[in-house]
Amino acid sequence: MQMLPPFGLEDACTREVDQIVATSTMEDQANIESDTLIFVDIDGVLNIAIRDPKGAPLLLSEDNAERALAMWSERGSLQQDQRTAVERIVATCSRQEGPFEDATYSKLLCAPNTALSDLLVGRLARLIEAAGRQCKVVLSSTWRLPRHSKRAHQAEAILSRHLGRHFAFDARTAIWDDNTPELRLECIADFAAEHCEKAPWVKRLRMLVLEDFHTTPFGTWHCRRQEMGSADAVEQYLRSRVPARIDASVRLIHTYDEWTTDGGLSMKIGCGLTRQHCDRALGFLEAFSSSGNGGVFKQPVIDQNIDGKGVADECMDKHRAQLWVNMSDALVHAFRSGAHVLASRCSTPVAPVPCIV
Repeated sequence: MQMLPPFGLEDACTREVDQIVATSTMEDQANIESDTLIFVDIDGVLNIAIRDPKGAPLLLSEDNAERALAMWSERGSLQQDQRTAVERIVATCSRQEGPFEDATYSKLLCAPNTALSDLLVGRLARLIEAAGRQCKVVLSSTWRLPRHSKRAHQAEAILSRHLGRHFAFDARTAIWDDNTPELRLECIADFAAEHCEKAPWVKRLRMLVLEDFHTTPFGTWHCRRQEMGSADAVEQYLRSRVPARIDASVRLIHTYDEWTTDGGLSMKIGCGLTRQHCDRALGFLEAFSSSGNGGVFKQPVIDQNIDGKGVADECMDKHRAQLWVNMSDALVHAFRSGAHVLASRCSTPVAPVPCIV
């Protein structure tokens, strides 16, 4: 004898299954119609690049900082270029990371073997997680060039560790010489336009651009005769390159800082993805997700402790402190106290290491 379900239960189960299938279909359709592109520069974003008018940018690395400290007390006897390099590195180490930060840029020193700051790479990983499933991470840095493939693979490996899964850049911007801010912007815009042409089903597009534009301030360069005087101008230009049928949203995170030292030295740096930058980027990604645009579902990416500091950052800070206690923490203490002490294990002057770009 066939057993029948209680009256009404079969209909209820059928309705529940139909609802689940319908919900999944709507979510998949929303994802298909929406796309997210994250353009990632590396020098000046995942490390700190110090602009040197007479040569390649200097990298704010652990070994460069050590060398600069070791040479500080005798800088007056150095050649002009060497003395200026030492002063630039020390000035950057002692510069406050942001208007609401209690740490200096020495917190973001990069490892000499990777030229990457682990803390900054961790912040990028948080942005990738916040972007959701329908996201393409595009390498727009000079690191995309074939001769830098080893370093790009190192960046992917460190991102994989932070994400807890395998990571590889989904795409790269075109391989051509984009050694000026306007050419870099054109290269990013060309990629976005081509991406839209290849995906005619996309109705909504959001672009997050992480760039220092070769350590260049706004108001000093043009793109197609338009002055790029602000982040708004860059964002407007990128939107103009996207087909009119697409609802495009753009956020530029310009990782740039400038100041003049007490000694009159003009400083311009690619300051890396500071916490303030990271918060602005997260706000853009989460606002877009929670608004219902783009079909990317909002997910918590930052747990806050009582001080308002991200738990992920706090854990990463502890990890770095354990790794570099003889270096980074000592530097922070020295600069905060205003004392310029020599590192006992680095008495041999060595030329600072330049960035790739």
